[in-house]
Amino acid sequence: MDQTITYLLIGLAIGSISSLIGAIVSWVIYLRGGNNNGRGALGCVFFVTGALVLVGFVILILSIPSGTIGFAVIIGVGVFVGFSVTFGAMLMLWIRLQNRQSE
Repeated sequence: MDQTITYLLIGLAIGSISSLIGAIVSWVIYLRGGNNNGRGALGCVFFVTGALVLVGFVILILSIPSGTIGFAVIIGVGVFVGFSVTFGAMLMLWIRLQNRQSE
């Protein structure tokens, strides 16, 4: 059980950090572009999502022969939850900042 929680926490950290980095890079690109008309895109976050999915599939494929697919799935669930929660928080922050700028 302790090993399961450890793998879940590793997944949560990977998902949260990647989502946070993607959101920060998107925000910096958005500000650098001078696009202050409220139509900015979260493109970098979606690229990070695609990369995480690709890496997840590769890890699942590699874990099948070694018999560790259970741990790969647990880490994958952690990555999904961590990414989703952080993405949602950063999206809400983005929208609030946009609303504040438009006032």
